[in-house]
Amino acid sequence: MTAPLVAPPGIRLLALDIDGTIAPEVGLPAPRIVDAIRATHAAGVEVMLVTGRPAHAVRGVAAALGLDELWVGSSNGAVLSRATPQSWEIVARETFDPRDAVAAVQALDPNAAIVVEEPGVGFRVSRSVPTAIGQEPHLPFGSVPATATLVALASRLAPAPQLLAAVAGVDAYVMPWRHQGWEVLDISPSHVSKATAVRTLAQRRAVLPEECAAVGDYLNDIAMLEWAGWGVAMGHAPALVREAADAVAPDFSEDGVLAVLAAISARR
Repeated sequence: MTAPLVAPPGIRLLALDIDGTIAPEVGLPAPRIVDAIRATHAAGVEVMLVTGRPAHAVRGVAAALGLDELWVGSSNGAVLSRATPQSWEIVARETFDPRDAVAAVQALDPNAAIVVEEPGVGFRVSRSVPTAIGQEPHLPFGSVPATATLVALASRLAPAPQLLAAVAGVDAYVMPWRHQGWEVLDISPSHVSKATAVRTLAQRRAVLPEECAAVGDYLNDIAMLEWAGWGVAMGHAPALVREAADAVAPDFSEDGVLAVLAAISARR
């Protein structure tokens, strides 16, 4: 049994991962989680979402939360947006040149899919891929651009170790994952992580790292868990993520984020 969580006092900013933390990969947060997030926000803790999803794939979750203002770090922190019930504004974006990574993967698998995010709009896809790899809408693909915020390279031929080795020398942040027989590399600017988005909003709000909490469940969450004064890993997270955290919550299947929200509220 997971030990009760004890949050430090004075948390002013809470960064929440989406998939596997507050919501399933497909679907919206459960009403009990929505209610708890709203209550935490109403108690004076600013809540932001920080996710590997692209901006356009976060809008449903943002609408479900229904907060008067919600900041979102999407594409693993490369895109920062401000959402209200009436509007969605991309405030900042970080870019990189993806062409070397694309060429390296195509040398292994000429039929690898190239998926390029157009922030806030959709994905330009070179071939058909499952929605989980390139969230719809899928847009016409022209060529690989010289600047991008997020590119996914997906292969059904090359194994993950070979793909990772191929892009090892590329100046970019690479996160591998797998879906329905596809080996996928999410590639984003090397100088950017989820911590980038949290740090940017914290600076805007004059919030210190020790006044920030972050919750996540996967490898791309490690940077923000380490940056925040109180980083919490979900119980089902890989060992590397749990080891990087200050505390471990129950699994997603047990609504573990509710324990985090309750711990923060108890210290207000």
